[in-house]
Amino acid sequence: MTKSHHIFSEERVSLYKQIIEKQLTFAYVGDFNDEVNDALIPIAETIIKKSNAPRFLRKRTFYIMIECIQNVNRHHFVDENPGEMPKELFLVQGNEDLFNIASANVMKSEDAPSLHSKLEKLNSLSDFGLDLHYKTLLKETVLSQKGGAGLGLIEVARKSSNNINFKFIELNEANTFFLMESVIQKNKEEKPDPRQFSINLLEYLYVFYKNHTFSLTLKGNCASNTLEEIDFLMEFVNKINPRPFIDHPEFPTLFYRLINLIPSVCFSDSEFLPKDMIFQFEQSENFKCFNIGWIIPAAYSRNCEMKFPSVWNPEDKAFSKDLKVLLDELRKGSYGEVSGQIIHGKDEEDLFILNIPVQEG
Repeated sequence: MTKSHHIFSEERVSLYKQIIEKQLTFAYVGDFNDEVNDALIPIAETIIKKSNAPRFLRKRTFYIMIECIQNVNRHHFVDENPGEMPKELFLVQGNEDLFNIASANVMKSEDAPSLHSKLEKLNSLSDFGLDLHYKTLLKETVLSQKGGAGLGLIEVARKSSNNINFKFIELNEANTFFLMESVIQKNKEEKPDPRQFSINLLEYLYVFYKNHTFSLTLKGNCASNTLEEIDFLMEFVNKINPRPFIDHPEFPTLFYRLINLIPSVCFSDSEFLPKDMIFQFEQSENFKCFNIGWIIPAAYSRNCEMKFPSVWNPEDKAFSKDLKVLLDELRKGSYGEVSGQIIHGKDEEDLFILNIPVQEG
């Protein structure tokens, strides 16, 4: 693993701080194709369905999600040296009042000015104007094999009732990286808080994961149904890899035991138990790793920060024998030490993160 991508690097800590502070639910960095789409959509759909958002908000969010994924798949273009181009991106942020759906892909530089003009026009229209524009194009335009003359983008604008946020990053003369975000909120009369927007996080992911084969991040509840979501993620990463992401046959069982043991060892001295967790699969040409973390109140984490080192010190009396045995078993199937650290965020929330390397070149 390169220095910049080590779990304790300044760049990675900055990434985790953004994840803590934003309502990130799901993020994928990698190639898009029909097989990936078929595996990706059910995961994102399940996440949206499990939210406490009203049914109409979940339906609109799911429609926009499908359109964004299809848009990336239709319009991805790399003129040359595909290995040097950034991967496609897709992320979901959300709560019961608001969802952000964002995506990014490489496109032809020559098509960027036209797309920019279309987006500017859509953002200038009222709801009535969008409806009229959609009906006019539907009647007058012959649909192309790539989905029509911007009808998908018009539908995204109509269903979100907000401007489409976008950015173009020129990569070279032939290729441009296009980032797009749609914000959908429960009360469309209220303008969303700009701090909720995902474009800056999307751009950070683009830079951080530029040399990765893929990355998959899920922020979920610590409840038992999260294990089902982890199974979905493991199944997904194994589908998009020519060989299983984790070769160790006992890893799923060991991993579930780890999820249950860490809170009991680290958090059991207080009435507090963490509610949210972060799961990550990451892969590049040189390494593969799995990261898991617990989001905890800052006041609590600072009070007990001195306890966490004992988890890694088998000589410490507070060290759990069960956890020591489990970590030893995990090390047999990994390529390095299982390590952990507290990352301090804002808004009184911190992250206790563990890194489990599964391959390192």
